[in-house]
Amino acid sequence: MASLKLISLFAIILILTKVRVKIGFAIALGAVIGGFMFGMESISLLHSIWDGVKAAETWELLIILISVSFLGSLLKESGRALSLTDAVESLLRSKRASMVILPALIGLLPMPGGALLSAPLIDEVGNRTDIEPTRLAAINYWFRHMLEYVWPLYLGIILASSILEIKVGKIISAQWPMSVGMLIGGILFLLVPLGKLAYKNGDRGVLLNIKTLILKNAEQRRQE
Repeated sequence: MASLKLISLFAIILILTKVRVKIGFAIALGAVIGGFMFGMESISLLHSIWDGVKAAETWELLIILISVSFLGSLLKESGRALSLTDAVESLLRSKRASMVILPALIGLLPMPGGALLSAPLIDEVGNRTDIEPTRLAAINYWFRHMLEYVWPLYLGIILASSILEIKVGKIISAQWPMSVGMLIGGILFLLVPLGKLAYKNGDRGVLLNIKTLILKNAEQRRQE
C-alpha cells in the first residue's frame, strides 16, 4: 500500500511539472500531499514543516546549493568552459577521449543548465564526423552524469548525507562501482561502435598544442 502511495505521489509531481508548475513548487506541494496521504494531521504537518524550516541543516544545505550554483554560473559566464574544449582536444588528440572527458569535467560542477553548457562542447568535438545527433546527445548525457555517484558536490550526495546522517565518504565508498560501470558501459555501447575517428588537427605535436594554449590564454588575459 505504501508503495502505491509513493508511486501516486511521484505521478502527481510529474503531472504538476508537465502543466508548467515550477519544479520547486511541485515538490513542495507533493510533500504536503504526501503528508496527508500517509495519515498526518494538519497540525502535525505544520509542525513538521516548521521544524524543517528552522533546522540548522536546512540553512547549511541552502548555502551549499547556492554556492554550487554561483560557481557554476561563474564558469559559464567567464567563458572558461569554452576554452576547455580546445585544451582537452588539443592535448588528448582524440575525439573519442574528448567526448568522455569534456562532459565529465563539466559534470564535476553541477549547475542549472549544465546540459546546455556541455552539449555544444560535445557537438564541437564531433562536428566534422558523421556521428548522428542522437548519439552525441546520449554521449553528453551519459558521461556528464558518470561521476554523480562519487563527486561530493552533487546534490544527491549532499541530500543523502544530510537526510540520512551518513558521512559523504561512506556514501562515496559504497557507490564508486556504479561510476566505474557507467564508464565501461559508455565506452562499450556509445564509443566503440563509432569506429575510428580521425583527429582534425592531424599530427600536431603535444608540445606545440601546449604552446598554442599558453599563448591563447595569455592573449585572453590581455584582452580582459
